[in-house]
Amino acid sequence: MSNTPLAVAVTSTQILGVSKLIEVIGLSHQYRLSNRETVHALEGIDLTIKPGEFVGILGPNGSGKSTLARHFNALLLPTQGKVLVEGLDTSDIKNLWEIRQRVGMVFSNPDNQLIAPIVEEDVAFGPENLGVPPAEIRSRVDQSLERVSMLAYRQRSTSRLSGGQKQRVAIAGALAMLPRCLVLDEPTSMLDHAGRREVLVFLHQLNRELGITMVLITHHLEEIMDADRLIVMEGGRTAMEGTPADLFGSLAEFRHLELDRPPILEMASRLREIGMPVPTGIRTAGEMVDFLAGYADTRVGGRPQ
Repeated sequence: MSNTPLAVAVTSTQILGVSKLIEVIGLSHQYRLSNRETVHALEGIDLTIKPGEFVGILGPNGSGKSTLARHFNALLLPTQGKVLVEGLDTSDIKNLWEIRQRVGMVFSNPDNQLIAPIVEEDVAFGPENLGVPPAEIRSRVDQSLERVSMLAYRQRSTSRLSGGQKQRVAIAGALAMLPRCLVLDEPTSMLDHAGRREVLVFLHQLNRELGITMVLITHHLEEIMDADRLIVMEGGRTAMEGTPADLFGSLAEFRHLELDRPPILEMASRLREIGMPVPTGIRTAGEMVDFLAGYADTRVGGRPQ
């Protein structure tokens, strides 16, 4: 890892030996509507995000996943329970700026996150508000834009960018704050398939090369097939948790969750329903082809060889 501000931000967490980057303890959250009705969005959530992880949080609309995400950098505060970021309590107002530097947020619509008319000005906005010296701001902007392959667009008007390019600039703006963690709340929901794939590739690249912890909120299973760990939300609670290999077989059966399942997972589920022993860890077309070829080799005249 190069000796750059972006690299140093991640390395400092590793040197400190922090085992829990985000810790959620008994978290409940209630919204009070205009008619004074109370909505229980989260109930008794307990979970931990470790440094360097790529975690997918998924669930249907109304499951509480976006409400949960906004607790990770104190955009929302617990009604009950605690959220700790490297030991800092999000409910303590003295910790607010420190927490928001450590945990960056990227939202689904980049137009709501881009502030300045020019790309480099937008990426510089956060560090400028922190009073970072101009020379360091320039360094952070250059490195952040280079990391998301947008350095050549630094003088471009943000209004002239494609959806995928705008999302990259939003990510660069978060990176310029030197975060330990990026929380991305359905960042591909407004993109076409190519734009979605483009953003996901960059997220995994940042996770691998800089060690930045990624928390990706989505209802598309295909977006988190390569995650280290999945957390499935339902009705404001955590319904399931585990690796993709552990959960994909079960998720294919949880049709009531209304998750967007990749065709391969749907195919695997249908084949199991007719008695074919498809392993639950199959996630790609290549893995399915290998299984079917091996399965066919064990059959002679419709009976096991």
